[in-house]
Parts: sequence; structure tokens; C-alpha cells
Amino acid sequence: MLLAEIEFLQKREIELENESVCLRSKVCKSVLSIERFQHANMVTGQELNAIHALASPNFFGPAIIEGPLLTLTRTRRYSI
Repeated sequence: MLLAEIEFLQKREIELENESVCLRSKVCKSVLSIERFQHANMVTGQELNAIHALASPNFFGPAIIEGPLLTLTRTRRYSI
């Protein structure tokens, strides 16, 4: 009985090691695909400058948005 249990546990250990190898390979594949995706979506400096040049006329600058409110004053001119 004890010998049969030892053999069963040894087989189970081998199965678990095989599953571990399989899972590690899947994790590596996932990491590689994520890295490829991130690399494919990276923008070079020149491309980023071109994007900013095209997009900048369509947006307000941060100084305009965050700056103090300007008050409009009316000046009166008196003619003598």
C-alpha cells in the first residue's frame, strides 16, 4: 500500500513539473507579445514632434487654461 502511494506521488510530481513548464512557457509568450505590442506602439522623437506640430493649433496652451482670468476694462475718452 505504501509503495503504491509513493509511486502515485512520484507520477503526480512529474505531472506537476510538466504543467509548471507549460505554464511558464505560456507566461513567456504572453510577456513577449505584450513587449512586441508596446514596441509597435512606441513613437519616435520625430514622429512625436510631428504629432505635436499638427495637434497644437487645435488645443489651448496650459497657460491659457490655468492662467488667471483676464478682466476686460473699458476706457472712456472724454473730448473737451
